Amino acid sequence: MGVSEEVRAVEQQIDQKIEGLRYWQAPRSRLLRAVLEYYRDAIEAVYMKIGWARETGQPDVVQSAVAVEVHLHLGVLQSLKWAGTLCPESGGDIAALPNDEALYALVEQGHFYINFVDALKMAKHDLVTICLDQASGAVEVYEGGNVTGFDSTIIQHQHATNPFHIHSVLTHDTDQLTSDWNAADFRRVARKIVEAAEKAKTETVVSTLWGKTDLFKRPVVFEVPEPETQADAAVLEDLSFPSPKLAGKAIWNWTAWMDTPLVSINGKRYGVSSFVKTALGLASDSAMLRLAARVDPTQYSRVSQLREDRMIDRCLGVLKEAGWTAVPKFRLKNPDSEIDVFAEKDNEKIFVELKSTLRPESPWEAYKRNQEIIKGDRSGSSFPQTSASRSWLRFDRWLPR
Repeated sequence: MGVSEEVRAVEQQIDQKIEGLRYWQAPRSRLLRAVLEYYRDAIEAVYMKIGWARETGQPDVVQSAVAVEVHLHLGVLQSLKWAGTLCPESGGDIAALPNDEALYALVEQGHFYINFVDALKMAKHDLVTICLDQASGAVEVYEGGNVTGFDSTIIQHQHATNPFHIHSVLTHDTDQLTSDWNAADFRRVARKIVEAAEKAKTETVVSTLWGKTDLFKRPVVFEVPEPETQADAAVLEDLSFPSPKLAGKAIWNWTAWMDTPLVSINGKRYGVSSFVKTALGLASDSAMLRLAARVDPTQYSRVSQLREDRMIDRCLGVLKEAGWTAVPKFRLKNPDSEIDVFAEKDNEKIFVELKSTLRPESPWEAYKRNQEIIKGDRSGSSFPQTSASRSWLRFDRWLPR
């Protein structure tokens, strides 16, 4: 069905209305800083809610607070995009800066705008249906079939696990992920930034509900250390917005704030301590791969085979230790096909296919990831059946081939 002309007209009206907002007359540096400060205040409120929920034993409230955090990330991402591309680089009207209430509305608009853009992308490929209610003027998006009570269990599990799921990426320090920096360069810079973020936090929020309990260090907007080497400067440039690599249509490939968590303001780079610690600490390797794939896909593809070979070696070691005879890159005939690992033991056979994808951060990315996994499952059905029992295993990892 795609996207109708009516919906495209609505999209154009929305873009025109957003571009006409008075906020974009403000100095770019001041508005970028204001968005970071807004996030700092908002995420502190989220942490307060999580702390209260944990102390009072309310896990559902913790999950809802995490959902608010994701909501904030999307809204801030789009707000930064707007401010970085629509505000004047120099000059501007300070009186046009939004107050706290207007900043809240701006981030809310950013969140809904990203959802709308994602829906348009999915509809373009006939994955959702978008309808316009002429009476109310509402845009309605229909996705999938009816939801039943059984689906709630899956949704609750995803809410509880997805934000905290960390993946092993098997990337060595010597891997030249881009023409300007390797994995060691990125990890070194990430450590320095995380250390600076930790030092910048000096105040602790304390609960007195059941005595005296330290809940969390108050997040702050902090200045990132200056680069010490050319490689450091290259990493910092790719981690920062605005930048030449995020100009024009390229900005639409920036789909996750964690990929580029720093903001350049008047020649300095800034970040929010709590967010930077997550993006360049807990999720550092995932962010590193996503960033490299976006800024230098040609060089990135050259080293992808290294990680695939390491995963195959890992599988071979596990299988051989368990007593299996394992062969990598095994060729099958009638029909011709290659599988990553073939293993035999007694009267059993195992076919292993490795699916390598980046961690998805948008509906379209998740769809492409799922299609790759489905493709792998279907290819397993083409393998010839034998009299012996046959097993089909799939190892999923967040690495692009």
